[in-house]
Amino acid sequence: MIRKILQTNITYWSAYLILFSFVLIWTITHTKFEQMACVNHAVCHLGNAFFQMSSSLGEPLFFLSIIIAYLFIDYSKSLTLLLSLITSALVVRILKLAFDTSRPKLYFKDVEYLWRFVPNENVNIYNSFPSGHTTTSFLLFTSLALFNNNKKYSLVYLFFAIMTGFSRVYLFQHFPEDILAGSVLGIFFAILFYCFRQKTLIQNPVTPLKSYLFKKA
Repeated sequence: MIRKILQTNITYWSAYLILFSFVLIWTITHTKFEQMACVNHAVCHLGNAFFQMSSSLGEPLFFLSIIIAYLFIDYSKSLTLLLSLITSALVVRILKLAFDTSRPKLYFKDVEYLWRFVPNENVNIYNSFPSGHTTTSFLLFTSLALFNNNKKYSLVYLFFAIMTGFSRVYLFQHFPEDILAGSVLGIFFAILFYCFRQKTLIQNPVTPLKSYLFKKA
């Protein structure tokens, strides 16, 4: 099944691996200060609004709205998304507590540099690794790419996931390494629960909720 997933979504995986490799090499060859200073230099009024909006795509509330929408389309997909969200959230929380790393604002508190902070953005200082927003975003959009299996839209889904991840660095909430880890976790759980759903559906087909709500008497 994994081979089929890779073959049918080759555009998504190829683009992700290329970008992941590039960012990974960049994080290895540059210090944390250089990484954050590079991104922070791009902070501007237009970018502030865009990336705050992009960051909201990694919020549980947005994820839950998609879950509710799928109740009327395909109940099994809705349940799959819900279970994957709960599981990934628990794992991310455990990892955050286990690693207990400082976020950029606390990490650079003794560094004399004029950082640009986005207005009205509550910048956290603890539990940086991994990025929960990025995990949630990659979980959601990878799941949608797997569900729809459409090459035309796969890059659109990936774009939204990437923008969410980048927004966390732009907003000074995370380091690039947190984003990389979050993306891997999100994709892992998306594939895991997609495979679980596929195997379960063979034995127990599920009817969309709308069929029960609007069925004729």
